Amino acid sequence: MKTLFTVLIISIVMKSYAANHQALKFIPGGEIVQEKLREVKVKTPQGTIVEIEFNGDGSFEEASGDNLEKDIFMPDSGLVTLKDAVESLKKEGKSPVGDWELDHSFLGGWGYKFEGYENGQKFDYYVDAKTGKLVKSKLDD
Repeated sequence: MKTLFTVLIISIVMKSYAANHQALKFIPGGEIVQEKLREVKVKTPQGTIVEIEFNGDGSFEEASGDNLEKDIFMPDSGLVTLKDAVESLKKEGKSPVGDWELDHSFLGGWGYKFEGYENGQKFDYYVDAKTGKLVKSKLDD
């Protein structure tokens, strides 16, 4: 029983280390400021905070931040960067502001979600994280 417990502890520590190392790859020049079992908060070189969550197996699950203009996020696996997703929206005439999220849905795949305003009304924008293209723009209820 003691051996099983030791193996489990070592496994958790190794997955946590792997997640932390991967989190820093997503944010060049970042600094880990808080660690939980599956969540890492990283301070960007600009001083903003990006939260990154990992699955139980240590793979990337989702990321979010509060300042899309200053946050840095450079995912792997062929996904576009936060900066590229924002630039794509701006080329479409959209004005994203504030919060952002990157996660995976069963039907939609990997996607960024942004908030923005059009004609004084709040909108949600969805960008395909594989292509960087605007998928949907909808009025926020």
